[in-house]
Amino acid sequence: MYWYSLPSKSVDKDTVESKFNALQLKLLRLSIPFLSKVSNILFLWNLNNQDNDSKTIEQKENTENTNFIAIEPKFKLEDVIMPESVKRQINRSIVLIRNRKKIYEQWGFSNIDPYTKIILCFYGEPGTGKTMCAHALAKALDNKSIIEASYASIESKWVGEGPKNLRAIFEAATQQNAVLFFDEADSFLSKRSQDTETSSDKHYNRMSNEMFQLLENFNGIVIFATNLVSDFDKAFKSRILSHIEFVMPDEETRLQLINSMLNKLHINLFLTEENLRELSIITDGFSGRDIRKSILITLTNVAVNNSQSFNFEDFKKGFLELKNENNALTKVISNSKSGVDKDLIKEFIDLKNENKSIMCLCLHAAWLGGPPLPEIVTKLTDISKILSVPIPDTSNNSYLPSLENVTKSLVSSTRKLDTIKFMTDIIVLLSVTFQEKITYLEKICVSLEITNNLSEYLEIKQNETDLQNKFKIDFLTKE
Repeated sequence: MYWYSLPSKSVDKDTVESKFNALQLKLLRLSIPFLSKVSNILFLWNLNNQDNDSKTIEQKENTENTNFIAIEPKFKLEDVIMPESVKRQINRSIVLIRNRKKIYEQWGFSNIDPYTKIILCFYGEPGTGKTMCAHALAKALDNKSIIEASYASIESKWVGEGPKNLRAIFEAATQQNAVLFFDEADSFLSKRSQDTETSSDKHYNRMSNEMFQLLENFNGIVIFATNLVSDFDKAFKSRILSHIEFVMPDEETRLQLINSMLNKLHINLFLTEENLRELSIITDGFSGRDIRKSILITLTNVAVNNSQSFNFEDFKKGFLELKNENNALTKVISNSKSGVDKDLIKEFIDLKNENKSIMCLCLHAAWLGGPPLPEIVTKLTDISKILSVPIPDTSNNSYLPSLENVTKSLVSSTRKLDTIKFMTDIIVLLSVTFQEKITYLEKICVSLEITNNLSEYLEIKQNETDLQNKFKIDFLTKE
């Protein structure tokens, strides 16, 4: 029998799971001879207790909105170079928002559709200007502020309280009169799972349902950005006012992008029209982000040589360097297993955000003892949902960036211990010796510049996994 006091406001599934896991760890630290014979535990909850947990919860409720602070938009519309078709759609959206009262009330469109929401969806390949355009649109609307969010950032505020944080961010947008911008929106808007056996599926459905209700009741402006619009749930698709596609820039657009970016540099540089044209040809297949990377490579190369002068050849070399790197990635992708989404692999190995890097390390760990076992694949899937990072392929690891490159991308991260936590969830399931697990984990810690001794933590996690297997209990999904 186990007695635990919980303030009534906190009693929900996530809190119960959290308390259950805490008890589990306490039991693992005890040396109880008859523990292996325990098959049932009786929980008694005191719902009237006003203890320190209650104060903590109240403090969290009072302060959580301050986590979502609107910022001044970083870009103006004239900063964003985009095709004319996209520009027309953006301008039409701005006109609609500015004249909303006239169109709906004065001209009576509310009699036709009283529930139309100002929800825009920017979709297209990574690096094509979706985030820039969201900022520019907010700036064009009488300098409205903007709140940026993603599935991972909302989940990482307080573990297991995603729906609550969603409510908080919509409330913050209302209070601050801000445009709401959700990056990687497919994490919220994809088709809801019909198979809700696992806790991760149930949690995703709760998040998705919460988003749906909040959109129904929100009168502000919401912009979603995604690379996977085809996966959207029909219920969400029908409520989006305008879907605007952001395509890879053509040669003329690339020339404008290169010229615009170079003109913003504080360097002495003269390029002819022919020079710019050659750079735009070299960058065939580049996104705006790739062009920025190429310029950064050039500046870094010149700095390495302690030079102060720049010429066309410097930039040509920098652009070709990134092109060769992209070609190498394309070769890796083309050699990947048939049937795997190659665009997904390309985006995955870009390591453009911390979650993708963390997922890469988990995949590296999963292959330590050979192809991942079914239970490891299940755990990888759970982690991918938490991090909102789809896994291209668990049966093949040839597409993964090197361990060195992945750890380098996380050395300055504030989430290194989170990384170790996720990796440990994988490592404890491996069919290798405990010492091999310790050695591997210590290697990762050295690469990430973590000095903590995590041997004890891994031992606790290993015992936890052994206990789960012994009783055939999944403590994370137990209702």
